Amino acid sequence: MNESKLILKYNKPFIKGIVLSRLNRFTLLVKLNNSNRERVYLANPGKLSTVLERGREILCTFEKSKNRKTHYNAFAIKINNFYVTVNSNFANTIFENIIRKKLIPEFKDFDIKNTEKLIPEYGRIDFSLKTPNDKELLVEVKSCTHVENGIAKFPDRPTERGKRHLKALIEMKEMGIESIIVFIVQRPDAIIFEPFREIDPEFSDLLKEVYRKGIRIKAISTEFVPPDRVYLLNDDLKVNL
Repeated sequence: MNESKLILKYNKPFIKGIVLSRLNRFTLLVKLNNSNRERVYLANPGKLSTVLERGREILCTFEKSKNRKTHYNAFAIKINNFYVTVNSNFANTIFENIIRKKLIPEFKDFDIKNTEKLIPEYGRIDFSLKTPNDKELLVEVKSCTHVENGIAKFPDRPTERGKRHLKALIEMKEMGIESIIVFIVQRPDAIIFEPFREIDPEFSDLLKEVYRKGIRIKAISTEFVPPDRVYLLNDDLKVNL
C-alpha cells in the first residue's frame, strides 16, 4: 500500500475469532481463538447483511471494564481476502486523521475547529472545520459497510437520525453556513456510492434535496491492512443520486 495514504495505525492488539451469531443489534456471539464463546460489543446499528455471516473471521479488542456487559469490541470482519471495519464511530476517527494529515487535496487547507457541534432540534453534527478564508464548514460523517457488486449503499436500515442530520444541514445552508456530508466506505471493494432507496426512500429523497440546495456530497473508501494499518484507498468515489 502507498504509505503516503496511511490514515492511522491502530494501537490495540487484536484477538481473532469466528462469528457464531448476532444476539441483538449491538451484540455478537463469537468463538475466540482460545476456544471461549464470548459476547462481543458491535458498535454498529446497521443490518450488515453483506458483512455478518456465521463462520467468518472477526478481529476483536479486549476492553475490560466494570461498567460493561462484554469485555470485547468488534473491530473488523473478514470477507474473502479483505477486512471490513465494522465500528460506525471509527469513521469519525478516520475523517479526523484525514484532515489532520492533509490526505485529501480539497481539505488540505482546512483545520478542525470543533467536534460534535450541537444544532438545536436536530442533534449534533460531527465536525466543524475552519476554512482557508476563516469561515466555517460543517461536516457530517456517515459510516458505510454495505457493498453489492461494487456499489456502496447507505443506509442499510431506515435511519431517523440520518434524516435529522440532513435536515440540519439544509437549515444551516439557508442560514448561510456551508456544509458537506462525507460517506466513508470502510471496505476496499466499492467503486460507486449511492443512497439505498429500497431501504429508506425518504433518506434518498432528502439526499437529493441536499444536493439541490448546493450542499456537497462526497464518498471515500478505506482499507484495513493487518496487523494495524488503515489506508485511504479512494478519496473520490463516484456518487450516484
